Amino acid sequence: MPDVLKARPCVEAARQAAKQTDDQYKLIMRYKDIAAKLCAPPLNYDRPEQWHGYIPPAYDPERIDGVTPLNDSPRRTALLALLEEAAERADAERGAR
Repeated sequence: MPDVLKARPCVEAARQAAKQTDDQYKLIMRYKDIAAKLCAPPLNYDRPEQWHGYIPPAYDPERIDGVTPLNDSPRRTALLALLEEAAERADAERGAR
């Protein structure tokens, strides 16, 4: 990889975001019962595999008036709950070893 790409913060940020998204996907898909909840409201995917691992940010982009609104959408809330459930199960499995 050219050095110019290594030095660009936006390239590194994109790499980190892609890894985080992939890690989130793998963690939830590891547990079929948790992954199945992706098909329930408010997410309503036809198949769990349709979700690609992305969880929207906690805040929406800043508006013209300078306010940065909280992103409290039901979809984001549901995805965070599934991620937390999967992480707790993974932690429990590690502790049982």
